[in-house]
Amino acid sequence: MLAFPLGFLLTGYHGADNFVSTAPVSVTGEGYVAKAEKTSGGYPKLTVHADLTESETGEVHKNQKIYMIDMNQGTFTEGEEIIFSGNAQPFDHGDIFSGYNEYLYLKAEGYDCKMFPESLEKTGERHNTAGTIAAAWNHRIKNVLETILPQKESALAEAMITGDRDDIDAGIEELYTRAGVTHILCISGLHMSLLAFYISVILRRILHQSQRKTAAATLCICMAFLFLTGFSPSSVRAVVMISLVCLGQMIYQRHEWLNSIALAALVILLVNPLYLWSAGFQLSFLSVLGIYVGARVIPKGHTWYGKIGEMMGISFFASLFGMPVAAYH
Repeated sequence: MLAFPLGFLLTGYHGADNFVSTAPVSVTGEGYVAKAEKTSGGYPKLTVHADLTESETGEVHKNQKIYMIDMNQGTFTEGEEIIFSGNAQPFDHGDIFSGYNEYLYLKAEGYDCKMFPESLEKTGERHNTAGTIAAAWNHRIKNVLETILPQKESALAEAMITGDRDDIDAGIEELYTRAGVTHILCISGLHMSLLAFYISVILRRILHQSQRKTAAATLCICMAFLFLTGFSPSSVRAVVMISLVCLGQMIYQRHEWLNSIALAALVILLVNPLYLWSAGFQLSFLSVLGIYVGARVIPKGHTWYGKIGEMMGISFFASLFGMPVAAYH
C-alpha cells in the first residue's frame, strides 16, 4: 500500500520536465567526465556531470547529468574536468511504435539532456569520485588484458569482465547476436550468479570454510564486482537476490524466492522508477520468474538424462516468459 503512492511520486519526480524539455537551449558548462565510451561510429560518448548556465538568461542549473557526443573526436578519461559550450537538447520520444525511445532510455539512466558541444576543453584538473575510481581500476584491468592476450580475445575478455564492449570487432559481435548469446558480452545476472557460485564452491568445498564466512566473502566480492562494472538493472537484481541468500546463510534462515525477486525490483525502482519501461528490466525479471515457475512445474531429474531434460525445461520456461516482451520491443 505504501509502495504504490511512493511509486507515483517518484515517477513524477524522475519524469518531470526540465529547462530543456521542449526546445534546445544555448548553454555554457563546467564539470567533469564521469564515463568515457565510444559510439558505434567511433566518436567519444561521454557522461558528464556539470553545472549549466543559460547563455541568454544567465540562469544556472546545478548538477546536470549530460549525454554528450564529441564530434571533434577528442581523447578523454574519467575524472577529467572540462569546460564546454553548445546547445543542450531535449531527448527524442520516438515516433515508431515499439521503436527506440531515446527519452525513456536516457531518462531511466538519469540523464537530463544531450549535447553535441561546439567547444570542449580540458581544464587540466581531476575530479575523483567513487565512479571515476572504479573506472580507473577498469582501465588497469583492460591494460593487463591487452598486454597478455591478442586483440580479439582481449576485447571479448574486457566485455565479460568490465562490461566495456567498445573494442569488440563488429563481425564477432554479429556472430554472438545471431547465436542468441549477446548477453554473455554484457555484465548481467549470469556473470554475478557464476561469480557467486565459484566463490562458494572454492571457499566451502575446497578451502572448507564455514557457511557464515563463505556467505560473507561471497557478498563482499559480488558487491565489489557490481561497483567495478556499473549498476545495470540485471546485475543489481542478481546481487540483491544473492545478498538475501548470503544474509540468510549468515543468520541460518531460509529465503523465499518470490520475496527476493520482489525486493530486487523494489530496490531498482526506488532508485529510478522509469526502469519499469526498460526492456532489460522487464526481460531480466520475467526470465527469473520463468525459472522460478519452471523449477516448480517440471519434475526433478534423478538420472543424467533426466537432469538434462529438467535444465532444458527450465530454460524453455525462462524463454517463454520473456518472449512477449522480446516480441514487443
